[in-house]
Amino acid sequence: GHKEFILCLGYRGDMIREYFLNYNECLSNDFVLSNGGRTAQPIQSDMQDWRITFVDTGLHANIAQRLQKVRPYLGDDEEFLANYSDGLSDLPLDEHIKRFRQKESIASFVPRGGINRNTIEIVSKTRAAIMDGRWGRVSRQKCPNSSINLRSRSPSFLGLLSR
Repeated sequence: GHKEFILCLGYRGDMIREYFLNYNECLSNDFVLSNGGRTAQPIQSDMQDWRITFVDTGLHANIAQRLQKVRPYLGDDEEFLANYSDGLSDLPLDEHIKRFRQKESIASFVPRGGINRNTIEIVSKTRAAIMDGRWGRVSRQKCPNSSINLRSRSPSFLGLLSR
């Protein structure tokens, strides 16, 4: 599974920080209560080996600005995932990653859309393919405020994003 996270914080980032700083595993996992209620012992740990970096990326930043701001925290990682939303997705992540690794694309965007979602593969600064392999031009369009999963082979992809 995925164990390293970078949270791009904006509006109500304080609440996200507070949630993790005060996180109680017994509220998210099965646990055993003993010693007359004085000791609560989780049966399993769900985030013991996680690493979470919290970065204030600004109240009004778009996805490109947020990704640029966290770029130093990506280190030497060859790949990374990003999700621009506070929503949930039914994207089969392992399958998506496997398909992406088989292609020559430099990035893959999956706009929110359930079963009918399209995968947009970025191949160069000017060429993109949509799910069925049809080629098109990369255009500068405003990104809607919806869930977009971004996966790039290299943080250098961030150089293609405007600030």
